[in-house]
Amino acid sequence: MNTGDGRDGIGPVRPGGDRGGRGGSLSRAAGFSLIELLMVVVIIGLLGSVAAPTFRGYMQTQRLHAACRDLVTNLRFARLRAVSEQNPWVVMFLIHQRQYLLFADDGGGRGVVTNPQFVEENRGNLRPDPGEKTIGPINLTGGVMFGLVTAADLPNGITTTTPVSFGGSPPRIVFYPNGSARETGVIMLHLVERVQTNDPAGQRVIILYKPTGASRAFTYNPGGDPTWK
Repeated sequence: MNTGDGRDGIGPVRPGGDRGGRGGSLSRAAGFSLIELLMVVVIIGLLGSVAAPTFRGYMQTQRLHAACRDLVTNLRFARLRAVSEQNPWVVMFLIHQRQYLLFADDGGGRGVVTNPQFVEENRGNLRPDPGEKTIGPINLTGGVMFGLVTAADLPNGITTTTPVSFGGSPPRIVFYPNGSARETGVIMLHLVERVQTNDPAGQRVIILYKPTGASRAFTYNPGGDPTWK
């Protein structure tokens, strides 16, 4: 007979699942065995080994994209300054250092001949001089370099054998006050690791057009049509 006083061992269930009677069922401590814990560790390790290369490749691609985007932005900035200031602006590439810099090639003092900083001999000499506005050097994003694995089938029939095809030593882009550039050329950007392994996947090219000074970026698209998109 159930008297409700717990003496028959069927008393009310309390938190934890045991019954309140003196004759209640035995409780079992919850937990994991050592083997179960080891299995969890092994599964996590396997998942990590699969995901890590994918994540690393994604991060590398993002760094390459950022370096290309920043360079295009800075080329457009230099062109805009040349037009607005009515003075030449130059972008100089330090290939081995993975750097570039922008400067006004105006002789100093923004090209104003009455300015004490202006030096006529420095105007248009294609190098940064005292008194000339200079930005940089700007470093490429980590793991990115001026480099190429392939230059096949570039847009507009352009060809190159070097990562930066503009003239000068070091190479330079010159923007004129009318917005045009000194020459048409290309800048190749790629991941250091992929250049070393001769892997063209993801390679970027920036093409600068002489008549307008406009620049546009493309990504290598192996087996696709077009080859650069």
